[in-house]
Amino acid sequence: MEQANVAVAARHLVKTRSAQVAEPISMRTRAAARLFAGRFDRQICAGATAQPGRAFALHARRLTGAAQRQKLASRLSAALIAARCGCARVSPRLPLDRSAVVAAASLIGQVIARLQAPPPVDARGVARLRILIAHVGGPLYRCGHGDLSGELRAVLRLL
Repeated sequence: MEQANVAVAARHLVKTRSAQVAEPISMRTRAAARLFAGRFDRQICAGATAQPGRAFALHARRLTGAAQRQKLASRLSAALIAARCGCARVSPRLPLDRSAVVAAASLIGQVIARLQAPPPVDARGVARLRILIAHVGGPLYRCGHGDLSGELRAVLRLL
């Protein structure tokens, strides 16, 4: 009974020729969307398009939702605060590249503002930002490499 209520509550719209029809999203599809989120982010960045009703489409839609955008804005804010106060860690295992974060503070502020602005945002920009935050070998972290400002400019262009 509870699964039936969840399935009814979790509906998405699929465009047809004449009208929009609601179809239920299965628990399996929802689990796959979360399990393969990293892979889907890379595919979205590469320009892949989603077919309605698939885990990929669910993930792409979730990326542009308010909850995901607020979560990413909070993570960027925490990174900026940690870099400015000298903590240099957003988690116990991931030391930030403080100098890169402080140098990119203006761009980080612009990304945060764009994430908190009213929709729409492009899923490609959100996916690229998720990859930037999650990739320990990237320019956000001390052990990583790359140009944080350049990556943030790319995110802004895509958002």
